[in-house]
Amino acid sequence: MSSTIPAPERNTPRQPLSRREVIDAAIGIVDTQGFDALSMRGLAQELNVYPSAIYWHAGNKAQLLSLVYQRLMEDIQLPDPETLSWDEWILTSASAVRTEFGKHPDLAARWGSQLQVTSSGLEFAEQVLKVLSRGGFSDVQLPLAYNTVSAAIFGWITAEFATEPADAEEEWRTYLEKHVSESITQLPTINQHRNSLLNQAFSLRWESGQKAPLKASFEFSMRVMVEGLKRLKV
Repeated sequence: MSSTIPAPERNTPRQPLSRREVIDAAIGIVDTQGFDALSMRGLAQELNVYPSAIYWHAGNKAQLLSLVYQRLMEDIQLPDPETLSWDEWILTSASAVRTEFGKHPDLAARWGSQLQVTSSGLEFAEQVLKVLSRGGFSDVQLPLAYNTVSAAIFGWITAEFATEPADAEEEWRTYLEKHVSESITQLPTINQHRNSLLNQAFSLRWESGQKAPLKASFEFSMRVMVEGLKRLKV
């Protein structure tokens, strides 16, 4: 037997639903309840409308997610490319991307799980390619340099903000911390540097970047990436 979707409850007439309202509500659900909590039916209930209204404004769930990621890209405060050298612009922009995506860690963690083609994403690509071209990258090197920059920034962010298990509780984190701490006693290099590594290095942490940020490592990685591009530039 198919279930009937209850009519939205309205005490007062609401203003016509907008696409921006749908996107804002979707981001709010992910931020407060987690990525897996986002559904078209749940979003409709949050906005007190029929699901058909969500589909009208945002399409299916994949299209909704594209709109959500477009919003995140739009909100990134990129520096003026005319005021910085190409390498400083890349470093400053990388930090800006991490700052914005860090506000929405569950979305950041899922960024690479599906192809993203949005107008704001294309604008970001245009800015990066423009700066790299100005820096002397051209022909076959240009896409190589661009892919390096893009993967370094977004790949790092995806890894840093990797989500904890949905049912993770303090007891689980305590267990994992204890497990890591005890296991490394047989790993001399890790054990020697345990104070600076534990919960601050990949594979050696029990909290995501939301609770244990890796900002210094991110900035170091970006500098290494930029210096490498300088060395390889023809």
